[in-house]
Parts: sequence; C-alpha cells; structure tokens
Amino acid sequence: MPFPNTVNYNWPAGFPGRWASANPRRIVIPGPNGFRAGAGGLTIARFAWVQDDGVTLLNTAPTATAGSGAAATAVLSSATVYTVSALAVNAGGTGYAVGDTVEATGFKATIATVSSGVVTGVTIKSTTAETADPAGTAVATTTNGSGTGLTLNVTATASQESTGGVASITVSDGGTGYSAAPIVSLSGGGGSGATAVAVVSGGAVTAINVVNAGTGYTSAPTVTITAQTVPNGAPQGFVYADQQGLTTSYLQEATMMIPEGFMAQLAEGGDVFAVSSTPALIGQSVFASTTDGSISTGTAGATVTGAIETGWKVSQGNAAGSPIIITGPVAAA
Repeated sequence: MPFPNTVNYNWPAGFPGRWASANPRRIVIPGPNGFRAGAGGLTIARFAWVQDDGVTLLNTAPTATAGSGAAATAVLSSATVYTVSALAVNAGGTGYAVGDTVEATGFKATIATVSSGVVTGVTIKSTTAETADPAGTAVATTTNGSGTGLTLNVTATASQESTGGVASITVSDGGTGYSAAPIVSLSGGGGSGATAVAVVSGGAVTAINVVNAGTGYTSAPTVTITAQTVPNGAPQGFVYADQQGLTTSYLQEATMMIPEGFMAQLAEGGDVFAVSSTPALIGQSVFASTTDGSISTGTAGATVTGAIETGWKVSQGNAAGSPIIITGPVAAA
C-alpha cells in the first residue's frame, strides 16, 4: 500500500457560515458590480447590510437621522416676591435728625426732613425682595441715630423672581419625521443639572418633560434638540462562506473575515450554520446586532436592545456560543 501523498478534507460539521443542508437556497442578487466587503472587512456567519452604493457590504446597519426641525424654549421656575416701592410717615417719633438711617422688613430708609426731632419725611435707601408682603405699617428701627417711635406706612410691589431651576420647556416647533424621541440638552443660563426628555407623536415632538430642574440658573438655558440615528431596516442577508480559503499574506492564518474590497455574497434563504450569543430554541426569531451583525434569538416581535429582527428562524437550537442552524425563507416576501 503506497504512502498517502494527498490530504482530503471537508469543512467540519456545524462550521458557522456554511450551508447546513441541500434544501433550496436563496441568494441575494447583486447589481452588475457584485457585492464587495466594505471598510474594515466583512465577518462571515453574521448578517450584513447593503450600503447606499448598492455594492458595499458591512456588518453594520446604515442609519438615517430620525427627524428634524423641532425647537423649544425653557422657562425658569419662579416665585412671587415683594419689593418696597413707597414709604410714608405714619408716626414721626422723637429725637431724629436728618440723615439718620432706619430699617424694617424689606427696606432701609434715610430721614429726609425733621421738625423738632419729629420725622416728617423719609427716602428709601435700599430694598430687599421678600417672599411675604411687607406692605402695611412698619415700626422703624434706628440703625444710625438716636430717634425712637417712628412708624411708616409701607407700599410693596409684587413681581416674579427666578428660583434657579427649569420649570418647563415649551415646544415652539414640533418638526417632522421623528421615528425616535430626539435627545434634549440644556446649556447656558448660569446653572447646571437640568435634564429633559422629548415626547414624540405622529412624527413630531409634541412635548418636552423636565426630569431634573437643575440649580443656579439666572436666565433660561438654551434648549438643543438632536435627532437620533436609527437603523434603516433589517439586514439584506447572511454572509455565508463560499470559498475554501482566502490568503492575502504569507503564512496567514485562517479567519472569519473577508478583507475590504473582496467579493462576497449574501444568503437570504435556506439552512445555514451560525452561532448565537443567546440560547437558541427551535422556532425562535433571529435578531441581528445593528453594530456588528452578530446573532441573538428571541420571541417574534420582541424588542432586543441594539438589534433588529430578521426574517430568519431557528431550525436547530443549542446553547449560547454553540453551533445552531437558522433558516431563511426560500421565496421572496
């Protein structure tokens, strides 16, 4: 018997990216220039998206900006305050001299006119905003001088004063095309800490709810509404291994990567071996990560964070990280 001088081999059973059966298969038909791996290469046994040029394949979903045109303004929280606006002598007291200083809640005043030590007129020197109305008759306390007994009739004016937080945000333009709530940020105004979230209905921003009012705002902060990017739909197909090997450098080891610019093909139906990051049960839906095309499984119609549901199903289950078989439709949807 001669010594063997050839080696025959086949792909091991269950190798991810290989066809799992001879059942009917469906391949995504490319344009006249075929499909090519995009920047950074294309990983086999994962899902891929055809990019806007119709040629490039990436394991990353192309995205679109979800909406534009929304605008809003912030309104600071405020409280009613009272400021002394006029003083009149009620009882003139005794022992006062022109220039003496007196005070009571909400104001300081200077003695303006005196007759035999009795005050006949005062002027306002300074005021402080008060949350309680100081209007009425106030007993003046001498702070510079020796007079006593002066009472003054106080008149105060009410106004609104910022309390340093954001009370509400008013939407002035709802914009259009919002399929996801945009990001709301607040800047400027001298304060910090204010946060808010947008509410979207019918493609427009209908309200912005304040989550945290923040502190220290002396003027209304600027509201910036930034549309989020969302994936442009499910992947066009599954990257299957249709070559025995692709060596681009001397002594290169095998990888699951098709280098940038090399031809690639997509399966959109049939049975293929794959690996899921989650335990796979027969009949579950297959989800593709929108950032790297990797596979997870779940109930049909479920929401999987960072992934999008494909048209594929689990036809042979297994533990997470172990080979499974997924099946795509063999007829166009």
